[in-house]
Amino acid sequence: MKTGVIYKATNKITGKSYIGQSSRTLSARIYEHYRDCKKHNYHFARALRKYKKENWNWCVIVTVPLDNLNEAEKLWIIELDPINDGYN
Repeated sequence: MKTGVIYKATNKITGKSYIGQSSRTLSARIYEHYRDCKKHNYHFARALRKYKKENWNWCVIVTVPLDNLNEAEKLWIIELDPINDGYN
């Protein structure tokens, strides 16, 4: 069974966080975020540009079957609420 991850990126300076999902490894997804933040202007991309890499803590919250990634991400966003005071 193929799996994916739900991950959390936390800004060590502001305490704000971002919840995301990936069917790849967390390190591959982190690379993609930094690569793509140069060409996008959404809230999380701007934060990645503003704060240095060492100011972020990235961790896997849970590993889930690929079929459940979208639902799991929604549930963790509700649980951790990074929308009101975060980057989601």
